[in-house]
Amino acid sequence: MHRDRSLGPLSLSLFLLLGYLYAAWLLLEQAPKGSVVEAVTIALEPDSDPLILGREELGQRFGSASAALDHLRVRRDRTGWWVANVSDRRRVDAPTSLHPTRYLRRWSLARGDRLRLDGVSIEVTEARADRLVLSAHSGRVRWEAGTLYQDLQPFSECPDEGDHWWMRHLRPNAELVLFSIGGQVPCPVRWSLSAVPSKGARVLWSEGRFWLAPGSAEVRFARAGEQQWRGFGDLEWRLDDPAEPTRRLVLGRTSYSLDWTAAGSEGSVLRLVPSGGTDVWPASREETRPVSRDERVSSTWEKRSAPAEGWPGIGEWMVDHWPWCCLALSLALVAGALELRRTRHDRQIPLGVRLAARVPAFLLGILTLATVWTGPVSPVWLLMSIALGWGLATLLLGLGGRLAGPVGWLWSAALGLVLIGALVQGQLGLGGDNSRWLLIARDHWRALALMGWLILPLTLVRRDSLERLATQLTDPEASAVWRRLRLFLLSGAVLVLLAQGLFGREEGLAGVQPVEGVKILTALLLAYVARRLWARRAGLGSYHRAAPLRSSLELTGIAFFFLAFALALLWAVHDMSPALLLLMLVLPGMWLVAPHPLGVPSQGARWIRIGIAGASLLGLGFLIWIHADPDMLPRWFPQYARLMAWAQPERFPESGYQVRMALDLAAAGGFMGPVTGPFGWNGAVMGLPVVQNDFIGAFVLNRAGSIAGILVLLLQLLFAGSLFALSERLSAWGRSRDVAQQGLGVFLSFALFALAWLFVAHALIAWGNVLGLLPVMGQPMTFIASGNSHLLFFALPLLLIGLTSGWMMVGADDRSSRFGKP
Repeated sequence: MHRDRSLGPLSLSLFLLLGYLYAAWLLLEQAPKGSVVEAVTIALEPDSDPLILGREELGQRFGSASAALDHLRVRRDRTGWWVANVSDRRRVDAPTSLHPTRYLRRWSLARGDRLRLDGVSIEVTEARADRLVLSAHSGRVRWEAGTLYQDLQPFSECPDEGDHWWMRHLRPNAELVLFSIGGQVPCPVRWSLSAVPSKGARVLWSEGRFWLAPGSAEVRFARAGEQQWRGFGDLEWRLDDPAEPTRRLVLGRTSYSLDWTAAGSEGSVLRLVPSGGTDVWPASREETRPVSRDERVSSTWEKRSAPAEGWPGIGEWMVDHWPWCCLALSLALVAGALELRRTRHDRQIPLGVRLAARVPAFLLGILTLATVWTGPVSPVWLLMSIALGWGLATLLLGLGGRLAGPVGWLWSAALGLVLIGALVQGQLGLGGDNSRWLLIARDHWRALALMGWLILPLTLVRRDSLERLATQLTDPEASAVWRRLRLFLLSGAVLVLLAQGLFGREEGLAGVQPVEGVKILTALLLAYVARRLWARRAGLGSYHRAAPLRSSLELTGIAFFFLAFALALLWAVHDMSPALLLLMLVLPGMWLVAPHPLGVPSQGARWIRIGIAGASLLGLGFLIWIHADPDMLPRWFPQYARLMAWAQPERFPESGYQVRMALDLAAAGGFMGPVTGPFGWNGAVMGLPVVQNDFIGAFVLNRAGSIAGILVLLLQLLFAGSLFALSERLSAWGRSRDVAQQGLGVFLSFALFALAWLFVAHALIAWGNVLGLLPVMGQPMTFIASGNSHLLFFALPLLLIGLTSGWMMVGADDRSSRFGKP
């Protein structure tokens, strides 16, 4: 009797879905109660004494990102409302319609201005157009046309801390950092003054003028002819300026919308209504809520039975946004009508199954997508959308026999990681101490749900259709249309990387991290080169036999040029961890292509693999050596500070505290997590920086214990092992077919091998951050950590390539299918 090879993966998937539904119910049921500030009201009579707003008046919890105790001075006169930032270490952002970002502590530099930085006198001798000249007793400095000229020769190894001068044309209202003042080492963007601490102040450019911004020094300034010296805390800005009113203030971690009484009217009231990043106070700690120190400031508190309360349910949301519902329903009906008109050749799959794969994907998928533009929706709906999308896809894959073999285990592992990621981010949001955590969870839920609804219609695509598409995309002899498409993708990646290098930073470009997609494209490009190299080596052509090195370099040149280009631009924006990942792709790739495709013995291939193994052992030994004896590492070594913070975090309290804190929090979880269970208030773990992505492993261990960490690790091993198994089977599958399919098998085998290594590298770095196994690097744990760019540009393509590759093989064997050959 034939044994159904899809039964194991299907059973595991169904078990994971049932466990998710139960855990999601507990997550929502045990969501903690609390209270938040609804509004802060300031009552001031004109020309009365000013008052000081701080974290106690605003109802904020003390922390590294909270408002200062004395943060904002508020004054009222006959003309309107005036504010000043009186905190030396906290910023105040007062954006307007013309200025998306406007910090209060800024002084416009003009000729004749006198400055004092920790008592050191500086005079502005010239300030015009693109030229600024500052003079001090020890020397002078000139900024002109994007270059800093000073008496001492700049040190070439200084970090690049300034913005590009030419960007003023693209962002005329934005602040560009030109150079800093202070320190003993002269740099290309630093004026060295030995009596002033490093980064004592900064010089900026905005709106055609030079500005002085605070730093580590005490700064005083005065205009030419003025006797009175002022500081940044003396600079006032009018909130209700008729020409450019301020409608929002950002104080600490919280954003406030503003509403004020018109000038000259009775009452004189200014209201600050939290619009984002509001602290949540547990019901058990309501007696510790801060109380205003000034009776003219009052706070209105709102009790919530859970942090998610106040978000509309799906029914209310659908009524409020009925146009989206009509659009989704119309497209779903069109998809259903098209299924009814399918040809007889495609009707071996029952109509009900085909409708189940198409109609819900359009209806519920578009409704989920609409939440990007229509505001918040109930967490219950988003959690259920994840379960419906991925659950329905699991059912259809099981009925279609597409869960047989490694591709089935790949799906089960991905499903488990997706569901755990939804629960982890949900607990981080619902149990967090600030409303912004729930917004992060909402974005993560939405991305996971959209992935499920996107995969759902692909579950019934025929095997031969997938194979034809993959062959055309990867065949070097394909038609001109497909060759242009490949060139378009590569050119697009180059342009995106160029834009990242010119306009972006380590955090990405306009809120998006294009490097996540570049990782996938690099792996596919290397796979394409490997396919062409395989064809040339297997063809036994005279040219390749006569000059194998030259022939190989002709094919690999484009891949190595793209790789070098990507590494250079990532290095330029100091984004080192993805650069390391791309560089690490080369070694596994060389390992895979070293043997001759026809099995001809090769001494060179043997030495290549020995060299790769030796290089890997040397790298591991180097890390062990640094950890055992860090004092032996010279200070000039690249990434010295990062390596030392990892090897000796106790000696570097500022840069190594993340490592120590992550280790302590992970250990606090024990084997089973806290005795109160994984749900409820999260507690101290929310104080770990970037806990939602780079250090998400510490959150998992702290809230659910080592048992949860082991479960995540097992699913990650199953996911990577399935990709490696698919890579091996695809190579054998291609050898049994014609030349075009052989080339496709080589391409897919190499691509999955490279993508599996990328996934392993992400998991290893993420766990290494938490357990102190590796120097801290900013790479997320795939499917678990937050980050829409990583989910949509890396995780989704990775999963789709793995699934479709496996479906091409299992589709030829329809013995597990419940409704005929896929």
